[in-house]
Amino acid sequence: MLIEYLLARGVRGVYGFSGEEYAAPPLLSPRDFHEFATQPEREILDLIHCHGCLVHVHCHGPMDAILEDFVEMGADCLHPIEAPPLGDMPLAEAKRRIGGQVCLEGNIQIGDIYHTSQLSPKTVANYLAMIETCLELGHYGG
Repeated sequence: MLIEYLLARGVRGVYGFSGEEYAAPPLLSPRDFHEFATQPEREILDLIHCHGCLVHVHCHGPMDAILEDFVEMGADCLHPIEAPPLGDMPLAEAKRRIGGQVCLEGNIQIGDIYHTSQLSPKTVANYLAMIETCLELGHYGG
């Protein structure tokens, strides 16, 4: 397996996973997600954790029925958390349910920016605050 190969050669850091959304509702049932994603990935994520690394999981779509599966599989960070209409999980609800166990990386509704001819003052202020925060905190030493 590629991950075993990389870990055996000292590749450390954060491993990113995507593709879980192809096994998530509505494409598959929550039970199928558990069988085909949660259980097999648990073993892989355990291996990554044994080498001192973290796992960032990217999964779009409805999360309500499978949210706790990400805790069970061992995700360290879950992205994005999408409220309706793109998903079914307000960030506050996700935080209530699993916030102490998984880092929740919320989602800017970028579709609002792409498809809106006139942005609300709040959207503009929020977007500028995000950019300013990234500029202030996004620099790493080295």
